[in-house]
Amino acid sequence: MAGSITYPSLSLYSPVSSTQPEAESKKRSKESPPPEEAPAPKLSKVEQIIAHQRTPPATPEPETVQDKGGKKKSRLEIVSKPPFPSVSDATDDEQPRKFKAAKGKKSLTSNINNASGSSAEQSKSRDPKDVLITEVMKASSPYEILGIPDPSELEVIIHAFKRRRALLHPDKNPGKDTTDAFKKVYWAAECLEPGLDWNKAAKSKAAGEPKPQFKGNAFDTEPEDGIDEDGDTAMKNPQESNPVPDARHHKLYAQATPFIISLFENPDDAEAREALKKINTSIVAQNKKDGLTALDQVNSFTIRYESFAGLVKVATEHWRILQKAPVEQFITEYMEAKCAIDRCNDAIAENVQLLHYPRGWKVRFSLSPDGRFLRREYPEEKKPVPSNDSGPSALGKTGKWKPGKTRKGEPILGCRELVHWRKRGRNLKHPEVFGYRFIVQSNGRDSRICEIRSGSDIGWRATNAYLELPDKRMIRKIDESYNEDITKILKVAYSPEKPSLGMLVCVEVPGRKNGIDWIPRTTLRKILGKADADAEIEDIFEEEGKTPHWKPARLDYKPRRWQHRAWESDATDDDITDSDLDSASETETQHNGSSGRPTSWLLNRVAGRSGRATRHSLGSDVDSDSEGESSHNRSSKHYRGKRSSGTRMRGVHKRMLKATASQEEDPEFAELIHDLYNRIAKMNRNIDRVMAKVGH
Repeated sequence: MAGSITYPSLSLYSPVSSTQPEAESKKRSKESPPPEEAPAPKLSKVEQIIAHQRTPPATPEPETVQDKGGKKKSRLEIVSKPPFPSVSDATDDEQPRKFKAAKGKKSLTSNINNASGSSAEQSKSRDPKDVLITEVMKASSPYEILGIPDPSELEVIIHAFKRRRALLHPDKNPGKDTTDAFKKVYWAAECLEPGLDWNKAAKSKAAGEPKPQFKGNAFDTEPEDGIDEDGDTAMKNPQESNPVPDARHHKLYAQATPFIISLFENPDDAEAREALKKINTSIVAQNKKDGLTALDQVNSFTIRYESFAGLVKVATEHWRILQKAPVEQFITEYMEAKCAIDRCNDAIAENVQLLHYPRGWKVRFSLSPDGRFLRREYPEEKKPVPSNDSGPSALGKTGKWKPGKTRKGEPILGCRELVHWRKRGRNLKHPEVFGYRFIVQSNGRDSRICEIRSGSDIGWRATNAYLELPDKRMIRKIDESYNEDITKILKVAYSPEKPSLGMLVCVEVPGRKNGIDWIPRTTLRKILGKADADAEIEDIFEEEGKTPHWKPARLDYKPRRWQHRAWESDATDDDITDSDLDSASETETQHNGSSGRPTSWLLNRVAGRSGRATRHSLGSDVDSDSEGESSHNRSSKHYRGKRSSGTRMRGVHKRMLKATASQEEDPEFAELIHDLYNRIAKMNRNIDRVMAKVGH
């Protein structure tokens, strides 16, 4: 129609009309098929207005209009303009909207173009590998370099190392920054696990993953270095030996020792970390003066205290887990914690040895037997020799410990591992070493009797030093079917304090290492027989003047002193006195080691017998009327029967004073006393005879 004006759909502006398409779509008959074309993408209101303005008017079907996407929408059509001038035309309100829409479209298009351009530039400048290189070069801690939390398990460390090693490989990203970052990743992994071979760890790839191929710039930017005659480039090992520090660095290490010990006590000590950071700054400045490269300035001679602190945290964490373990799982948790702490100790020792740190930094953590305490042991530093005693004589004043000996300098002849079997995965019998036993030559070089000691008795220092010896002797487990030709028994080893450790016998066996072998005593009994084997071992103990622990010492019987002797009642007074004095003096001479020293108990004994004989003779005459013949016929045995408690105590007291008195007396004075008591005894006998005659 000529006078009709077509307006855009009001559904874009009116919320009421926006529901009309939904209502019509619901009323659509089921027979009408859906549109074949794919639905158009959703556009914003501004984009819909712009698209609708640019679409040329077409001849739509009645009641519907076709948009750009092919969808049919309802439209509002005004046939004629109202004749009244007071009614405003819709074009008056539409005109500014068109202008605004066009302006908004231009700004939107420019914003989209700018955003796309900036995002493209940003994506080019912010490459993930460049971001990773920047992150690695800025990081200072080994955990930050690998991008893992502090602390982390070994599996997490290996996984992070493999990932960053693959991303930063110089073969894929040639450049100096990539090479430096690649070396730094190796350095971080070596700091966290010094004892692990990271080249083998990097090769343990998943199945089907291609192996890396290194180019000439993998570890060096100069292609001329390391090229052989065939034109192949030899790859350098990033784990090169660390340079040996000089006197300047040792002086700084001495200043850092108290702070390192503080970190071993408390790994979160902020004051110690700050002090060590300042010392590292001084070391880096010194390296810069020496003309080292940028990477070597940071890595050479610096104190890697973060590695020490991380190992201390791991050991402390296992100890805390042990505290929470239930009683029925204590032994298992204790062994796991002990193994983990031993790995931390080995890592600390390896770190100190590789980086040439002071020996005093080799701290050793250990658990108490009940698991309640985490102990720390520091090696003793050697005291400096004074300047006035710097001659050759000063070297012999202090004993020098050597591997293969105990702290007292006793040679270690052999070692035996204590192994128990545990279940690990599908392997039902996985051997694990939980201790060691050593054979120590403790009684002299020529002695044939040795001692068996545990690893805790000789200390971890001597234990580790002996296990690292190339010529160490490890005693193997002997089966029951031992059929070697034994020619001679050389030595025996046992523990006098712990007989339950058993006994080992050193036998001479041709064909063995050094011609000897250590076997248990039970094996020797099966070969030679129990009687012959025990006889051979007893001969060795008799040569040394000792008694085997399975054969107790023989106890001798000693009669009591107050036991009655039959010959005393029949002897005369003269015989009793003389024989008693002679025998007692000989006995005392053998007992006290001095000749001719009488004792108080001997004199009392002689005087007591004389008095009892006198009282017996007098009492028999005076009391014969009252007591009758029964009292007169009593033998002297009645008076020497059972002693009273008071008499025994007096005798004990006199015997106690006997030793001191006999030691203080002079031999000449003792002879005079002996003669005096003999005369007194004779006088008593004469008095007894006179009284006997008077009584009759």
